[in-house]
Amino acid sequence: MSNFSDAMKALFYFLVFTLIAFSQVYADVCDDAVLEFQSNTSEMNNKHMMAYDDIKSYSQEFSKFKSQISGESCAKSALDQTADDRNSIKEKRIDTISKYLKLGIKEEGGKDISLEYYYLTGKSKKYKYDFEDLFNNSSEKLPALQRKYEDIVVPPKKESIVVKPAASNGKCSNTIIENETVNLQNVRNQDSVGWCYAYAAADLLSFKLKKKISAVSLYNSGQEIENDIRDRKSSNGGDIEDSIENYITKKGGLCLEEDLPSNDFKFCINQRYNDFLNNFLSVVRDRRLDQELSANQCFGSDLQAAFPGINVSLIRNHMNRFGTKKLVEFLYDQQCRKLSFPGLKLNPVTVSSTRYQADILMKTLDEQISKGEVAGIGYDYNKLNGEEGVGGHGSLVVGRRTNPESGACEYLVRNSWGKDCEQHEGVGLSCHKSCTVNGCRYSGHFWVSESRLKKSILGVTYLP
Repeated sequence: MSNFSDAMKALFYFLVFTLIAFSQVYADVCDDAVLEFQSNTSEMNNKHMMAYDDIKSYSQEFSKFKSQISGESCAKSALDQTADDRNSIKEKRIDTISKYLKLGIKEEGGKDISLEYYYLTGKSKKYKYDFEDLFNNSSEKLPALQRKYEDIVVPPKKESIVVKPAASNGKCSNTIIENETVNLQNVRNQDSVGWCYAYAAADLLSFKLKKKISAVSLYNSGQEIENDIRDRKSSNGGDIEDSIENYITKKGGLCLEEDLPSNDFKFCINQRYNDFLNNFLSVVRDRRLDQELSANQCFGSDLQAAFPGINVSLIRNHMNRFGTKKLVEFLYDQQCRKLSFPGLKLNPVTVSSTRYQADILMKTLDEQISKGEVAGIGYDYNKLNGEEGVGGHGSLVVGRRTNPESGACEYLVRNSWGKDCEQHEGVGLSCHKSCTVNGCRYSGHFWVSESRLKKSILGVTYLP
C-alpha cells in the first residue's frame, strides 16, 4: 500500500511539474513577443511627434506582434503590457495633428487630418480610421486563433486534425497549368542571390494578374540590401506572403519585369548579379564612378543591363549626399516609379507546418491545382533531394500528374535556378522536358513524388 501511495505522489508531482513547464513555455512566447515589439518600437516611442508614416510603421509592428501571440493563453496579458505604450503613441499623434492644424496643414498621407483629430479625441466615431485596431483593440477582442489562413476549413488545433491525405501516393488527375505569363517557358534564374521567395512570389502574382512582375522588386521590401550584397548571402531569408504584402503596403503597387529585370542579365564578362552589385557599390564607395564609366565600357553596359535607361546623374547625386547607403533600393525605386496595379488589394493566404500537419498542406495544394490555380511552396530542398543538412527554399507548384511508369502522384515544381535541372534526378525526382517536333528541352521545372514533397513541405501560399 505504501508503494502505491508513493507512486501516486510521484505521478502527482510529475503532472504538476509538467503543467508548470508548459505554462512557462507559453509565457515565454508572449514575453519574447512583448520584448521584441518594445525593442522594435523603442525609437518611435522616444519621438516627440508622430507623423503618418510613424503611425503606419508602428501599426505594422503591432500587427506582427499580435500574430506572434495569437492563440496563446497569455495573449490577453501580453496585449495589456503594450497598452500604455500604444496610448502614449496615440497622445503624441493627437498633439502632432494639433500642431499641424495650427500651422494650416490640413492633409497628411492623403488624409484629412482634422477628421483624424476628431476621431482620436472621441468627437466622432464615423471616421474610417486606418489604424483603428492599433488604438482601440482591447485584449478581449483578440480571437483565440487569429491566423491568416482562416479560409482553410479545418479544426484550429494541429493535434486534433484528422484528415484523409490529399492523395494516397497513387493515381491523381493530370493537370498542368499554363497561361501567357507563367507557364512552362524557361523559368527565371535567381543567380547568386538567396531571394527564392521573391521569385516564387513574383510568379504567383504574375499568374494571378497576367503581367510579369519583377522578382527583384519584391526583394526590395524591407531588407538591408547593401548588407546582404556585401555579405554575399541572404542571411535573413524571406517569406512568399510577406514579400507580397510588404511591397504593396510600402510602395502602393507592383513593379513589372520590363521596368526592373530579374533574369538573364547580359553582362559583358562572366559575372553573377550579386558580383555586379557588389562591384558597383565598391566603385561608388571609392568614388570611382566617373572613372569606371569612361575607362571601362563593360561597366557602363552592365549598369544598363541591371538598370535599363538609368540616369547616371541620379547615382552621382545620391553618392554625394548619402554614399552607398540604400543606394540599390533607391535605384530599384527609380526603375519602378511607374507602378502597375496602383491601390491593389490582395490577401495572400499561407498554411504553415508550424501549425498544420503535412496532410493539410498537401490538401491545400491539391485544392489550388484542382481549381486551375498555382501555389507557392516553402520546403526543405535538401530533404526533398536526399541531401544532408537543411536547405530552406521557395518555388511554385504548377501541375500534377500520375507518373506513367510508377503510377505515383507527382507535382510539377517551377524552380528559379534557370533551365538546367540535372540536380533534380533520382527516385521520385525527374526533370520536366518540353518536347516538340524539333526535340526536347529542359525548362527548369521538375517533377517530385507526393511522398518526397510531403516529407519536405513547410508551407503553402496562394492568392484567393
